[in-house]
Amino acid sequence: MKNNKFPNVTKELLDELERRFPNNIPAQLISLDEFRVIQGHQEVIRLLRHQFDMQNKTILEN
Repeated sequence: MKNNKFPNVTKELLDELERRFPNNIPAQLISLDEFRVIQGHQEVIRLLRHQFDMQNKTILEN
């Protein structure tokens, strides 16, 4: 059977990703492709934040 467990996500990892890829739109004009890359960064961070929250919720409830 395939193991679907998501790897552990640390607060330090999330903090560093949020520091390197802040959730804001650049002040200068950017291309649509650049905007899509920024969107992709935020989608990954949101996924990891969700996994972090789920992992910590599980720990607290058990």
